[in-house]
Amino acid sequence: MPILETKESIKSRLHKEAARQWGVDEIDLKNGSFDPLVDLLFGAFATETEKIWQEIESSQSHTVKRMAEAVLPETITGIIPAHSVLLVKTNSGPTDIIPSDQFTTQGNNQITMSPAGSFRLSGATVRFIATGSRIDKVSATFQRETAFRIPGRPIDQQICWVAIEIPEKDVPDQITLFFNWSAIADQSKNLAYIPLIKFSNSAPGTFTDPSQHYGSLDGIIPIENTEKNGVFFKPIEERVREFYNGHFMTVTGLKAGSELENYPKEWAGIMPEATAKTLFSDKLVWIKMQCPASITHDALDKMEVFTNCVPVLNRKLVHQRGRLQPLFNVYGLKDDDGFMAIEKVVNGDGETLLSTEKNKFASGQNVYALRNRGVARFDKRDAFQSLNDVTAKMRDDLAAFNALDISIVSNHLDKINQSVSKLKEHLDTFDFALPQVYIMVKTRSAGTILDVYFWTSEGEKANDLRALTKLTAAPTNQFKAEASFLMLPTNGGRAPMDDGQMQQALKETLLTRGRAVTLEDYRTIAQNYLGDTASKVEVKKGLGIGEGQKEGLRFALDVLIFPNTEDENDEYWMRQARLIKNSLSQKSVGMMPLYVSVHGFNWKI
Repeated sequence: MPILETKESIKSRLHKEAARQWGVDEIDLKNGSFDPLVDLLFGAFATETEKIWQEIESSQSHTVKRMAEAVLPETITGIIPAHSVLLVKTNSGPTDIIPSDQFTTQGNNQITMSPAGSFRLSGATVRFIATGSRIDKVSATFQRETAFRIPGRPIDQQICWVAIEIPEKDVPDQITLFFNWSAIADQSKNLAYIPLIKFSNSAPGTFTDPSQHYGSLDGIIPIENTEKNGVFFKPIEERVREFYNGHFMTVTGLKAGSELENYPKEWAGIMPEATAKTLFSDKLVWIKMQCPASITHDALDKMEVFTNCVPVLNRKLVHQRGRLQPLFNVYGLKDDDGFMAIEKVVNGDGETLLSTEKNKFASGQNVYALRNRGVARFDKRDAFQSLNDVTAKMRDDLAAFNALDISIVSNHLDKINQSVSKLKEHLDTFDFALPQVYIMVKTRSAGTILDVYFWTSEGEKANDLRALTKLTAAPTNQFKAEASFLMLPTNGGRAPMDDGQMQQALKETLLTRGRAVTLEDYRTIAQNYLGDTASKVEVKKGLGIGEGQKEGLRFALDVLIFPNTEDENDEYWMRQARLIKNSLSQKSVGMMPLYVSVHGFNWKI
């Protein structure tokens, strides 16, 4: 909040008021007709008044901040992890991947990613993708490389074949497929039509035959796992999964309707037998996909399909061991940069302590309480500054006693000041930083050893990791992975809100109550999310074209963003538009389709 009162403005008003009271005209006032001593007093008074004004402004800011911390959950005001999609190459069959599995980038500035939930990896691998007159092999770098061009009759229009290698030759009942296009512009055009794809096996027939049509579910399906991550990460993980749901389709009913074969029976005669035996030496599961006409032939040739992909977010599980001091039950976390949440606390006897926040009725022994919010003081002065202020005030109050030649109190004050200065000099020699996050522990034994497991995140520092960045699986993971790669650039990370951002978030909450109902709600939420990067946001009713083949024009909401700068490129604003659309979709009832566009760019998401 800007300070409106300065020393010069206060002093100028004092001069004008004094001139009015004492009958000094404006010309004499400009010539400096006041006595220098009066001018000196005005300057001193203006300086002290400016300090008071600054304290008032600071206290108002602290009050709003404390109110925002009390009203808003920490998942909104705190650090927000970056997210992406990770492909995990395993050397075994179906296995489960859980949030405690860690994957870290290589190099000095290591970034750790963790699954946004618990998922089942099929262990299958996509080997071939066939569209039009091309049969492409998926290379080790995840690129489509043409292995054979069909010279005669091409594959039917809007048909795409995917060949999947199954480990241990045991077909799973369901496989989750990840669809992607390298260019983000192609993603924005085609991802909306992925749910309209129909899946079938390679047996002769049409898609109208129910016995040959696989079932399908939109998005990626998390599984239940005994590992509980607490309520803190639940909204964050749901938000990340929702953001990438458009990339995923889960095909069900494979075990009953699939058989392993070298190539589809429909391909008989389209290539020489010798070429077919060389190219398709292994038996694979072939899935036939009938794509909607909205996905063009060029888009089908660029479409990428993978398995074993899961949404991930930037969080790291940190383990810290320490000992509680006797008669002192407060334990500070040293690696508290980017702190998010406590996973668990274990005492020296191997007993897991209960959190008083998660278990309101927890009492007695073996409990802990987290203290990282609500402990800040309005007065930011440390103990030394407070002692100096106290001694200075005592010296002022004792001026009358000094006039009576009572100097013994002044001698005591001088000794106090000397002791405080010496103590501060000794403490300045220590190189340490006080922890910002503490836990208060109540255990059965004093001086026990504590094992604290907690989550941290890099926030915005984890943004902009490139696609195909290689990550290394942590040794503590529950399964062995050959390799893992990011399939999309990381984005969405943010540092904890500062005072100004927290005030805007509080304003948004009070105005919208966390829901997007009116046009003003949509505008407020989008503007608050973008912050200073957008000069304004406009929301109005419009028309859009439906995704279905039989859908025409329909009513929609158009959100138009006006960038505050032209430095960012097209890809940056496309990602921002997707984040805005995802945020608005989660806070609205979804009665009308939503389209987000940016002024100056000819696309709409």
